[in-house]
Amino acid sequence: ALVGVGLVVLGLAFKITAVPMHFYAPDVYEGAAVHVTAFLSFVPKIAGFTALMVILSTVGWEGHRPSTPTDALPSGLPLPISSLLWMLAVMTMTLGNIGALLQRSIKRMLAYSSIAHSGYMLIGLLAGPHLGGFDALVFYLLCYGVMNTAVFAALAAIERKNGDEVDSFDDLSGLRARHPLISAMLAAGAGSLVGLPPLLGFWGKIDLFVAGINDGQTLLVVIAAINSAISAFYYLRLAGLPIVGVADRRAEGVVSVPSIWPKVAAVACGLGVMILPIAANALVEAAAVAGEQQSGGLVATPPPAEAAAVRVTQTP
Repeated sequence: ALVGVGLVVLGLAFKITAVPMHFYAPDVYEGAAVHVTAFLSFVPKIAGFTALMVILSTVGWEGHRPSTPTDALPSGLPLPISSLLWMLAVMTMTLGNIGALLQRSIKRMLAYSSIAHSGYMLIGLLAGPHLGGFDALVFYLLCYGVMNTAVFAALAAIERKNGDEVDSFDDLSGLRARHPLISAMLAAGAGSLVGLPPLLGFWGKIDLFVAGINDGQTLLVVIAAINSAISAFYYLRLAGLPIVGVADRRAEGVVSVPSIWPKVAAVACGLGVMILPIAANALVEAAAVAGEQQSGGLVATPPPAEAAAVRVTQTP
């Protein structure tokens, strides 16, 4: 049974672009239109992680009941499955960030960074429903959707004069002089993807890291923190070039697209990564509710005999 579950996990790794099933992402993301790439980098992750939460419940978590009514419910997965997820998380976040560092194409860089973010999310999956892992995972998916959309919408709001998409860092240099609003939203989204405080992505990563520490995955959290620091090298380039870069002849060929909707989406999501942290507690509570709904009956409940014993002890 565990072999079958392991194979299912590897199959769904394709859905969430986790290593080693990530190979298609850079080429597909680079070749697709910007709005399609934005969709591919986020929506399949929702489906993939939801399926993983449900499927892994068949081999773990539910059987871990408290010894007394007041004990905390520990998370639990069979060692082969938890080891597989641990290795997937480390390889995914590490290779994703290394790959992103080596890219000249913006969309290929964002493809590799999307891979890295799947590695971070696997921390929440490992922690499970009883230690805040699912809550953190759902909350981070929300954060990632907002900040990732801010970046892609900003890129979709501009194009070259010949109609080609902007996909080179050189195109972004000095963008603030001609498109200050887009530059600001791009910087906000990229900064949030790094996890800079007090932006939205910072709170999402904190939740994941706390869940990992609660699950005893301290080494994994340290590796994730190091990878998050590595990601600053390419994300801050994406955020900084439009603001501090000097425009050359190539950059001067960048113009706004005729449609206003990409700019509207960029502004909405860019403001979201700055404003939503104010309501972080409410968002975390909403994520907790969503996490419970996703887990359904995964959180163990005492059998009738135990429940009756609890009621007896509480009767005056």
